[in-house]
Amino acid sequence: MLARDRTATIEVPVPAAIGGQARPHLLAATLAWFTPVSPGRKSYRSCKLRILDPDETEALAIKAHSNQPDGNQTNRGTVFTRVWAGDQAPAVTPNMTVALKVQREPDQAAIIDEPIAYGLAVTLAMPGELRLYNEVVARIAPPVRAGGA
Repeated sequence: MLARDRTATIEVPVPAAIGGQARPHLLAATLAWFTPVSPGRKSYRSCKLRILDPDETEALAIKAHSNQPDGNQTNRGTVFTRVWAGDQAPAVTPNMTVALKVQREPDQAAIIDEPIAYGLAVTLAMPGELRLYNEVVARIAPPVRAGGA
């Protein structure tokens, strides 16, 4: 849930397996949200969300993919994907994360005070590198508690 004029930061773990390899790789983020509507208005959606470009693009040796619309075009709907890609070797540090920021823009019509529900799906890929999934799971999996009797 994202309140009016707020930003949420989602920390995405970066697997060490992609570090130092000059191979194609990408970071993709798909954002979807539910917005109240204002019937009868040309811009009927009351709330807009957007994904800000991550600060870590230089370290990951990625940039906005050239085959996608720019940020102004992608925020016209309620579902969109942003992709950053590169083929130079990323400089990955231990326990590195990418901070993806989801920002709620000022409301288009009447002020909406209730928070907006949203979902964010993130993909970090390097074709042929099979260790990515296991490394991310190991970092985000909850710790196993020892059972007591």
